[in-house]
Amino acid sequence: MPPLIEITSLAYGGAGIGRLDGKVTFVPYTAPGDIALVKITGGKNNFNYAELVELKTPSALRVSPACPVFMRCGGCQWQHIGYPHQVEWKHEIFAETLKRIAGVKPSGNLKEPIPSPKPFNYRSRARFHTDGKKWGFFEVKSHDIVDIAECPLLEPLINSTFRDIKNAGQPEALHSVDIALDTKNSKTVAAFYLREPAPIGLAGALKKVVEKGDLKGYEVYLKKPFKRGRGERIESRGDTTVGYDAFGATISSGITVFSQSNLFQNEGIIKTALEFAGLEGKEDILDLYCGAGNLTIPLAKRAGKAIGIDSDEEAIASARLNAKANSCGAIEFIAESALRSKILERYAPRVVVLDPPRGGGPDVIRKIAASGVKKIVYVSCSPPTMARDIAVLIKNGYRLSVAVCVDMFPQTYHIEAVAGLAL
Repeated sequence: MPPLIEITSLAYGGAGIGRLDGKVTFVPYTAPGDIALVKITGGKNNFNYAELVELKTPSALRVSPACPVFMRCGGCQWQHIGYPHQVEWKHEIFAETLKRIAGVKPSGNLKEPIPSPKPFNYRSRARFHTDGKKWGFFEVKSHDIVDIAECPLLEPLINSTFRDIKNAGQPEALHSVDIALDTKNSKTVAAFYLREPAPIGLAGALKKVVEKGDLKGYEVYLKKPFKRGRGERIESRGDTTVGYDAFGATISSGITVFSQSNLFQNEGIIKTALEFAGLEGKEDILDLYCGAGNLTIPLAKRAGKAIGIDSDEEAIASARLNAKANSCGAIEFIAESALRSKILERYAPRVVVLDPPRGGGPDVIRKIAASGVKKIVYVSCSPPTMARDIAVLIKNGYRLSVAVCVDMFPQTYHIEAVAGLAL
């Protein structure tokens, strides 16, 4: 008989947490309040991993998943939990992470979480994978592809373009496709990634898709699967820019430049960053990992001067065009590594804003701490990384003044957070 467990909480990563014989046990696809039969699949001295065998008493937090491939597809972890409860638990996990790793008790400094206006149909961009027969996303802990017709997390036009491309027939060398929504004209843009040059171009296969009118442009890249970077661009047709509104600014870039996938919540991120920065109109600002200026430009409109730094030259080229399009005078964008940059040595900003990759940047954090900047606004998609870096800043005299969880990724365990620190 499989052991019976009561799930009492949720972990960062999505699994439910219970105890078996005193050991913490992680069980994916469970919810607090579940009583379930489980199978132990692994673990160490002080914890177990298990899989759900049977629900004996379902939690009151449970709802019916909206997707037919939920639990097979690796994209979502929490579709079985009602959305308000997802937000509550992300708030709890964020608070616990700050306490455990950074050693701080946010209490009054931790604001109420900001839920997404749309728990479904919120993603404005996605990467799909194909082996020629199946099209979709990777299975849980696998590179096997789950074949799908659509995804309930995506904007409807993304789903529509995906179906059209899937049905058009593509070269065997194709392994993945990015599709993004240009909200400025309600059109889509695609980037196709090939293992090797295809014997035929994609123009013929896409002719009907382009003629339909939803897809306004596409690019083709040579790139090995799972290899970092864009690869080599070998073809570009039509208008391949992706644009959106960002708290009073208009941001545009190429499809391969990073941008937030939940544009509804992107407004919330920018508004929160502005609030935490506490600008009065004369401050000098440094924005690290600035991309195409998503945060830099709205901040610059309310500050004295702003400098944006990013190692992606294509993103910086877009940022410079965006600065001109938004009539930003006192703003500069520099294409260089945040780690190697000497900007903090020759520029004394009052506020540093950073939105680093998931792994964060501990060496960059140490440089910021050593600079003595008065205020830091930290945006992160990884609470453990953020908490680790906040611990470094606290050791260097900073205090965590405010923090908030902004739910960018409903139906998943992923947590976006913004923190404000002051010296």
